[in-house]
Amino acid sequence: MTAGEREFAAGDRIITRRNDRLHDVDNGTRGTVRTVDPDAGELVMESDAGGVHRLPADYLAAHTEHAYALTGHGMQGGTVEWAGAVGTPEDFTRNWAYTALSRGRDPTRLYVATDLPAPARERAAERAEVAPEAPPEPGPALERLARAMRRPDDEPLALERLEAPEPPQLPDAPAAPADSAAVRAELRALEAQLASYPDTLAEELDRARRARTSAEAELGRASAALAELERPPERSWWRRPAPPDGRAIAIERHNYGQAERDIDAATRRERKLAPQVPRPRAVGARARPASRAGGGASRQAGRPPRPLR
Repeated sequence: MTAGEREFAAGDRIITRRNDRLHDVDNGTRGTVRTVDPDAGELVMESDAGGVHRLPADYLAAHTEHAYALTGHGMQGGTVEWAGAVGTPEDFTRNWAYTALSRGRDPTRLYVATDLPAPARERAAERAEVAPEAPPEPGPALERLARAMRRPDDEPLALERLEAPEPPQLPDAPAAPADSAAVRAELRALEAQLASYPDTLAEELDRARRARTSAEAELGRASAALAELERPPERSWWRRPAPPDGRAIAIERHNYGQAERDIDAATRRERKLAPQVPRPRAVGARARPASRAGGGASRQAGRPPRPLR
């Protein structure tokens, strides 16, 4: 069958390029075409993870590609029998090289290009004004390749970069002596900023706790909805039971997984902020130690059991 400018047939390797709840596919889902239906304008793909997905022609035309040759990041998490990696020496940085060279069960063949082909040079020239690339390093190709593989190219995750607000820093000393009234006014302003610093941390911690509570409520709602949708229908001698709503089940499974991820992110944020927030001191009372026996149960009380998939 033909969708857009591409032809698809049974046995083709394809990859999806956009998240879609209705069809239960994500950006980067790889699979094999099992059947095609030109009359209905759709095909059935079996993903490498084992799921079966029915994709219509409009999604195929706009967000689906053949997967016979992919980028190193596009193959992340995948395993094939044989793989060949193509690139210039500078492309094989430490993280990218590990991803690209560890996809095949058999030894991976490395194809190193000492220079870019003409079409790639033209594209690089077009992008030079917006995103200029570093010129190739001097020396033999194997030496350049070895240097590139020692160069890290990873970036910190967003959660790792979410740091608590930094306390205000004192300004540099003025070159000339300032008026005493102006110095006292600036000192009072700095003291006010320093006094509000714990309050800012407390607000961030409270926001993270509210986010976790909201995600736990969504997790409970999605779990209850899944239980209702997956419950076997009541049998009757006079009425045929309706089949389960596959689209609704797929949407609620996605909501359930997203709520789990939101809970984990908010919990990590809480654990990072909690030690930095000063605790109010109780006057005339001693805090009772928390029971160890009930600690684990209280942390899991808000999370419903994970549904079977």
